[in-house]
Amino acid sequence: MIGFIEFDPSLGYWSPFTFWTVVISVVLTLGFTVVVFIGGIVDLRYLLKSMDEEAPDASDDGRAVAVPPAEADRH
Repeated sequence: MIGFIEFDPSLGYWSPFTFWTVVISVVLTLGFTVVVFIGGIVDLRYLLKSMDEEAPDASDDGRAVAVPPAEADRH
């Protein structure tokens, strides 16, 4: 059975206003969630693909070497 919404006449226009505000908010929130989810998957695929394409640097041995501030300005 389908139920019909009956707005309370004692509340005037506030009852339908509140109902439609909530309905619109839920629809917009669900749409936003879908867009962000799909965009996140696309960005993650791009990140993983770009990580595979980067050529490794043969001169990089993984160490962090402190450079004195005077020398850092010259680089």
